[in-house]
Order: sequence, then C-alpha cells, then structure tokens
Amino acid sequence: MHLFSKLSGEILSLLRALGDTAESTNSFAYIIGDFPRSLIINEDCSDIEVTVTGNTGLFIDHFLQNYIPAKSKKISQKERFKIIQSPYSQDMNIHIAQTRKNEHGGAGNINSEIISRGFSIDALAVSLTSREFGTIIDFAGATRDINAGILRVINKDIYSRVPLMIIKTAYYLVKYNLATDPVTDALWLRAIKGNGIKNCPVKELNAFIDNIKKDKCGRDTIKLLKQLKIL
Repeated sequence: MHLFSKLSGEILSLLRALGDTAESTNSFAYIIGDFPRSLIINEDCSDIEVTVTGNTGLFIDHFLQNYIPAKSKKISQKERFKIIQSPYSQDMNIHIAQTRKNEHGGAGNINSEIISRGFSIDALAVSLTSREFGTIIDFAGATRDINAGILRVINKDIYSRVPLMIIKTAYYLVKYNLATDPVTDALWLRAIKGNGIKNCPVKELNAFIDNIKKDKCGRDTIKLLKQLKIL
C-alpha cells in the first residue's frame, strides 16, 4: 500500500520538499501519527507532524529558505514542537520536532520515536527521504490495529507517566469506534481506579477537555468519561 497515492499534488510536493530538506541537512524525516492514520481511514487531518533526526533548527531554516511556496517565515512553539504554516492552507500546520531519545538517553531515531508513543495507532510512520519516499514504517502494528478497530497500548507505563492518556483512551474509543485489547483494557481500568487523572496539571487537563468538546464526538466522550467516573 502506498499511502501517498491519495494525496494532492500540492501536499505531495510539500512532503518531498521536507524529505529533500532532511537530506540537505544530513537528517532523516518522517511523518508520523495523525496524518498517516488519516490516510488509511479517510479522515480529514489539518496538521502534519514531522519527526526529524538531527538539528531541527537547521532543518526548519533550510526548509523556509529553499521551499519557494513557503509564504510565512513565522515559527511558533507548542510544547516540543516548532510549528510553521502550510503554504497551501491557513488551516494546516506543520509540526516539527526532533525524534525522542532512546531508552538510554542517547540520540533518537525513528525506532525510539515509535516506541515513545502510547498507542499503536499513533505510531504509524512514513519516510520522506527520496530513496525511501512513502515507505511505511510500522513495527508497532499500527496498520493492523487501525484496520481491525483495536486500541492497543505499546508503552505499558504510559498511564503512569502521562495521566491524560486515561482521557485520551476514552476519546479514541468513541471517536474511532474502537475496542481495547485485553492488556490495554486492564491497564486503563487500573489507571482509572488509581485516580491517575488527579496527577494531571489542571490547566493541561482543562485544555484537553475543551478540545474534546469541540469535536463532533465530544458529547459522547464526555458522557463516557462521566459514566466511568473519570470526570
């Protein structure tokens, strides 16, 4: 399956430019997460997340200087991401971050980035470099789980490290009509009973809930969260 066969010429050109930028800056670049998943399930996705090995500052500077359609040189910051606006749509942003470090704290690569993800369906990556352009990297089994409608944890301590994952689980179950696998279900229920959400910063929690409420599945998600006494 070649996911990029579904893309418009403009987006395809943008992704190739990101891949060319990686090669010019001695890096590797991949799209990961929401955008490649959206291509499988035919869902609209307004943002492209790019994970980069190497110097992200150099990567972004080179991209903005050499990709002619890039209209805005403005760079914003959100959490670990540098964000630039797509030249083709005001509603589409490109989120760029360095691949997260490996378990020993060393330089990251696409493997360490995938392993850092909470769920398999968030861990689908696609290479952007020219020789591997469009190659799917899926050792987490994301494609299988997306097609099977399964929500599966690939990082078993994620609920203790990221309390918001308790709510994100409910959100994904409702939004994509998924079922949890037995291991994920047990981990999730244990986290709920352990009141893990209380460890989440209030500002971060409220912002996430507000975003959920804006989604078309927001009402049903909030209903499930209340039924489970998470909220």
